[in-house]
Formats: sequence, structure tokens, C-alpha cells
Amino acid sequence: MAHRGGRGQDGRHLLTVVHSAERTGPPVFALRFLRWLRTARPGWTLSTLSLGGGTELLGDFAELGPTHVATPAAPGRG
Repeated sequence: MAHRGGRGQDGRHLLTVVHSAERTGPPVFALRFLRWLRTARPGWTLSTLSLGGGTELLGDFAELGPTHVATPAAPGRG
């Protein structure tokens, strides 16, 4: 989801949500896409949210922008 008003030079920000940061198909595809986007649109701000699972690719995502890992809610809190 890209929207105006982000922190990029041209006002664009992309938040990518991955189910995990393990070295499997979807996270690797997302990482390759983000690397391409960094080259194609260098003014964009790229952020990643991992919903848990593996952590192998967290450093790779972090090289491209802010990277966060969601933590599960405590029982009875959500």
C-alpha cells in the first residue's frame, strides 16, 4: 500500500507485510521485489512488518528500511 505523505523524497511509503522472514518463497519474493523497487524508485520509503515465524531475512529487510516483528497478544488481551 503506497500513500502520499510518507517520508520518501517523492512522498511515497510502502509497507510490506510478510507472514515470516524465513527463506521460503513468499518472503524471498517480497525481498527481491523491494530490492528492485529501491533501485526503480529510490525516493520511496520502504518498511517491512513480519508477522512472526523465521528470522533469517530480517537483516536483509532491515537494509532496505525500518523492519518490525509483530508479537502475539498476551492471552486475554486481544
